[in-house]
Amino acid sequence: MIQPSDGQPPGGGFGAPPASNAPPQPPVPAPAPMPPSVKVATAAIGVCLALAVVRGAVTSIEAGAGAAGILNAGVGVALGGLIMVGLFKRHRLAWQWGRLVGVLLVLEMAVLWATGAVPSRSIGDVALRGFNAGALLLAVIALSFPSAKRFFRLVCPQCGKISGKAADFFFTRATCKACRLTF
Repeated sequence: MIQPSDGQPPGGGFGAPPASNAPPQPPVPAPAPMPPSVKVATAAIGVCLALAVVRGAVTSIEAGAGAAGILNAGVGVALGGLIMVGLFKRHRLAWQWGRLVGVLLVLEMAVLWATGAVPSRSIGDVALRGFNAGALLLAVIALSFPSAKRFFRLVCPQCGKISGKAADFFFTRATCKACRLTF
């Protein structure tokens, strides 16, 4: 066997990785594909965001809404956009807020309709609001399926129970309600 004269080990030129004595790491599992329930939820939230943008633009043009009205619509669209991005990236916090914001907005719409606080100008306006509420409700229900909870890693690795309890403020870790394991 011939040794190189430049001090390089055999087969170890510039492109070869250095030898390591560290134990081999287990392979990182491939991310799970998005289940249909999460696809339905993201599509429903996406439709609601598109309707909010169109509705906000039309309302601000028609009524001459000031900066407060435009800011209100913009904050809502930004919050919905953050939830959408979080759902695509499998963030547990987005799962939690997608369900919470959906429920709160559906309740708000129901209360406003029941009290007559929002006068509807046409049947199209009522239909649009009803469609929006239905899409949000669909998103909430879709995110409540067990497949969605598995997708957002809410299954305890120790006992296998599904838990939606956050262990920290940003929900980067969850706590199992049954065995109290933080994962």
